Amino acid sequence: MNKLLNAALGYADKGWHVFPVKPDTKVPLTAHGHTAATTDRVLIKNWWHREPNANIGIAMEASGLVAVDVDAYKGVDEWADAAKKVSTGETYTQNTANGGKHYVYQAKDGDRYAATVCKNVDIRYRGYILGAPSVVGGKSYTVLVNTAPVMRSEALLRPVVDERRSGEFMVTQTTVVQQEEAEGVLSHCPAVDYAEWVEGLMAIKAAYSHDPGQGLELALAWSAGEYGNEVQGYMGPDSVESKWDTLQATGGITWGTMVYRARENGYGQKPTSVKLPEPTIDGTDRWTTALRSGADRTFSLDQEYLIKGYLMKGALSVMYGPPNCGKSFLALSMSSSIQNGTPWLGNRVKQGQTVYIAAEGGGGIVDRLEALDREGVDVSNMLYIPEGPDMSEDAPDLAKALTGLHPSLIIIDTLARTMGGLDESSNTDMNRFVRGCDLLRETTGAHVLIVHHCGKDASKGARGASSLLGAVDTEIRIAQSEGNRSITVTKQRDIAFMGRSFFELKPVLLGQDQDGEDVGSCVVAVAEEVVAVAGDNVNPDTKDTILSTIRRLIAESDGDVITQQDLKHALQEMREYEERTDKGMRNFLVRQLDYAEAQGDITITKEKGKGTYIRLT
Repeated sequence: MNKLLNAALGYADKGWHVFPVKPDTKVPLTAHGHTAATTDRVLIKNWWHREPNANIGIAMEASGLVAVDVDAYKGVDEWADAAKKVSTGETYTQNTANGGKHYVYQAKDGDRYAATVCKNVDIRYRGYILGAPSVVGGKSYTVLVNTAPVMRSEALLRPVVDERRSGEFMVTQTTVVQQEEAEGVLSHCPAVDYAEWVEGLMAIKAAYSHDPGQGLELALAWSAGEYGNEVQGYMGPDSVESKWDTLQATGGITWGTMVYRARENGYGQKPTSVKLPEPTIDGTDRWTTALRSGADRTFSLDQEYLIKGYLMKGALSVMYGPPNCGKSFLALSMSSSIQNGTPWLGNRVKQGQTVYIAAEGGGGIVDRLEALDREGVDVSNMLYIPEGPDMSEDAPDLAKALTGLHPSLIIIDTLARTMGGLDESSNTDMNRFVRGCDLLRETTGAHVLIVHHCGKDASKGARGASSLLGAVDTEIRIAQSEGNRSITVTKQRDIAFMGRSFFELKPVLLGQDQDGEDVGSCVVAVAEEVVAVAGDNVNPDTKDTILSTIRRLIAESDGDVITQQDLKHALQEMREYEERTDKGMRNFLVRQLDYAEAQGDITITKEKGKGTYIRLT
């Protein structure tokens, strides 16, 4: 699990209210700042699913906590005297990213707290702090004393009983500015020069005289342009903090002046973009947090794959075919490649833990694992279950058992053996089975691959209810004809289809039984030879690319022939083929060239010890 998410859930389990903060900053990601903090685990998971690198904000008042924020790096001589009156080592303590410390205490109901203890030592109660292991400026918050917060000390945190009295701990009357309003106003307040920047700092300090620590965080974010504003005069965090310490909370530019400037720049007008609703802790959380806006999209050219072009991370797939076509051997070969991080039939993989549910012929998996081991494949960490759960009933318990393993791939072999008493031809029953698979997938985060049979007419696809095809992200057909064993992706959600690939089952002799008869199994290997079948489906664009490349290479040569190796190297320089491994390209070329020859476009000549030669007809 993501360490930030894990820590956030740990705080929630203590009853501490948390919320996400922009990575490497102290700026809340939630529209209403720390007031959105919660202990709801589902909402917290949704937040960190959307932004895995989010820092962790801990709302003090909502959590029943109060913190002493000691900026030791600024010099805190007065704090040394105050700290002697209490035992700070007895309560929860963390180091901050900038070298300070947070001492966290239980807050007493009804108490009100002053803004500061002394110079460079603030009290955080109305606002929030960041919790370890949040990162700011590339440096992490760390837990120094991991114990339950003790009740706040009278000697250190004196409650404000009478706001009218004078004294060190008096809280002055001020208009409390909500986090959302502050961010909105500041986003419409650029600073065109040093003077305007200083005036902005004055206004923020005046508005946050009740919580200068929170005000400083806003000042840092505004000065750095994190609200979309442009600020001249900003020379880094140190310049903000040094200027902040010289300003007074009264007698300067007021917050009202900033609001006036913001309105002149369009603040308060109807927004041009959609504002997503803030989640609340009720039954709508799931759908509120599921909302996305196009402006907040995160685009990446990188694919989150397990096997590139075949299996995507966290998805649902089905591999189907007739009996004895090699489905189970292929599924196990996928498992071993992912487990060991080795290419699968020439295709790139991402390493991860795998679990194989051998519900059909469970005893046979031992022979198959033995065969892999004999062929030099490490099977020691490949996990398997030699019996079949009822996915419509047992999925919650199965998910609970596997979650701690953090699997990347779970294979269910086969669908028929894991449906219990359900009817695979019924869409209602098939949907119950799929819901079980989805629960397993969503709980563990794994890709779930279902091994299934085709019907009597293999051309009509997988056997049973049509709702299965609608539910899966990937459908893979395994076939055997004309001496070829083939793999064809017939459905692929969101990514490009892979062309048809060919494989063979390599026999492995395991020994002799008690009667002296051979016992063997098989392992999957890239097909050494492929029988060309006239009329085979080949993508016309791919065929044109192959033929045009052959023509170009021949024109550049001194004769009328090129080698298959020349063609392979030329194709691998093209962007659409550069990701293919040597084995993958070889498999691809065998299929394409044999079909082109069957169509009469080229002739192929193989000379022993020299290679394969290609000529245009």
